[in-house]
Amino acid sequence: GCSMNNNLLAALHKYGIKVDSSALPKRKRDEVISFDWSTTNYVPYLPSVTDYRVTNTDKTKQHSILEVPLTTIPTKTSYDKDVTMRYLDLSFKPKIIADKINDVIKERKIIVTIIHPMQLLKQENKNELFGNNIDDFKTNLVQIRDSCEKLNRKIKCVCLTDLYELFTSKILT
Repeated sequence: GCSMNNNLLAALHKYGIKVDSSALPKRKRDEVISFDWSTTNYVPYLPSVTDYRVTNTDKTKQHSILEVPLTTIPTKTSYDKDVTMRYLDLSFKPKIIADKINDVIKERKIIVTIIHPMQLLKQENKNELFGNNIDDFKTNLVQIRDSCEKLNRKIKCVCLTDLYELFTSKILT
């Protein structure tokens, strides 16, 4: 989810969690479920003990849990007042995110995506964002592959714990 606070980070640390991916960079929401990631950047970081949304240059004032922000992309649907930063969900309709995929491939070293597995099943879906079946997911994967090939970018699929190892060994910093 997108919810986080310093107390929750401390609890995650207590239970041995090394990496989290709750951050939604540049997104703020003031509704029933409220959060504010508007100050968060796109690169993995060790959260500050005073503000989990950013890092602290003083290493003694950082949590030890690596925050790996989800990749967010600007989207606008008919029910949005303004352009909204949403996580890059590969079950979104390709026509909504194709250009955004190209942009993030150009701009970011790490891309963190998610999917809603229920969206992979064939279904009648009236939501403007979500696709209707696995074909939309496959189309988005091909879009990522093609964008990477066009930009001579290598694709390497890793899990969050792999990113933790890379980050802590200074490869990503």
